[in-house]
Amino acid sequence: MKIAKNKVKIAMPSYLENLSVIRAMVRIYLKEHKISETDEVQLLSVLDELATNAIEHGYGYSERGEIKIVLNIFDKTVFLTVEDDGKGYDENLDSKEDGGFGLFIVKKLVDVFQIKRKTKGTIFKIEKRLREAV
Repeated sequence: MKIAKNKVKIAMPSYLENLSVIRAMVRIYLKEHKISETDEVQLLSVLDELATNAIEHGYGYSERGEIKIVLNIFDKTVFLTVEDDGKGYDENLDSKEDGGFGLFIVKKLVDVFQIKRKTKGTIFKIEKRLREAV
């Protein structure tokens, strides 16, 4: 099995307070790879939305679990996966109050957006082509 040298995996308890830690870790990763500031801001916005969805909608405010983030840069493309083992994505959400507006924005910021339902939980997968490095 070939392991990507740029891949990073983060697993954190599903507390909103951990979003700042996740964001800081990913920001360092992106800066180390010298991506443009525009791409960095967009990717951090996408990460914030997907991780927040996993925590708030996947687990709700009473259930606790873990969110898993996998980040990899290959061939000028960022591959990001955010996964939870919560109640699963509800495809009927279509308004901001229901949680659908943030995903609409995510779709506009990335090149590939996939939602995969698991038996228990959801996997959000994105791909984003990078601009030229700074």
